[in-house]
Amino acid sequence: MKHERSSNFELLRLLCIFGILVMHTFAGIDTAASPGNMLANVFANSLFNTGVTCFILLSGYFGIRFDLKKLIGLDLMVIFFTVVGTVALGDFGVKDLIKSCIPVLSRRYWFITCYFVLCILAPFLNQMAERLEREHFRRLLLLLLLVFSLIPTVTTYDVMQDAGKGLAHFVMIYLLGRYLARYHTGHCSKKQLLLGITGSTALIFCADGALTLHQGVIYSTFRGIVRSLLFLPLFCCCCSSVSSRCRAGSSTARRPMCSPSTCWIRSSAACWDAI
Repeated sequence: MKHERSSNFELLRLLCIFGILVMHTFAGIDTAASPGNMLANVFANSLFNTGVTCFILLSGYFGIRFDLKKLIGLDLMVIFFTVVGTVALGDFGVKDLIKSCIPVLSRRYWFITCYFVLCILAPFLNQMAERLEREHFRRLLLLLLLVFSLIPTVTTYDVMQDAGKGLAHFVMIYLLGRYLARYHTGHCSKKQLLLGITGSTALIFCADGALTLHQGVIYSTFRGIVRSLLFLPLFCCCCSSVSSRCRAGSSTARRPMCSPSTCWIRSSAACWDAI
């Protein structure tokens, strides 16, 4: 199913960019100065650490079409700015210069490396998403969420040892976006959907904040599972406002408006069932 871009999604992209900038700005705060500084850092991470996840969710929703020329162009641009930055900082070591010339392979920037590999895998992931039956697709997403998000959050044992900043997380969220593109109908109140954002953020902040104050160091353990679902309500809110052409291929019948108490649960679990 082909989905047309909308100003709602572009606004969401801008919000994510702003959030990422804010999060990295707060990362420079001296957290040892006071508990307030630590909580400010935790809050910024609780709210804005989902920016990258949301970008990949959007990529999955619209689908990535493999284009070798564009990838090469992006690679050359990254190499140029990496080399310039390395020289400007005075890092003239042989190892640093070599890594600057191959930033994708050396994982100089984890996001760029993972995104490159995701683009290469996208044609196969797209075909898999189209051919899987809905129930099998749902089970696959549940399994991925269990292994790469729920278990690391509850047990603090990260299966991939990448703190969610790796290819496994990208593939999971990309497939989630493909699922939403195929089965999400977008019928839910914006006000109720935004309630999901508030609830998810509060959950992460309270859990991580309590651990941070108790241990005296920044904790971000509980953003693991909620990060994968935090932006789904806002994403679904954007979906509900796009033109009917974005939902032309859906044969799912309209359903009654969900109540405030259940809408957060449904919107956060949109990957398992269309709202």
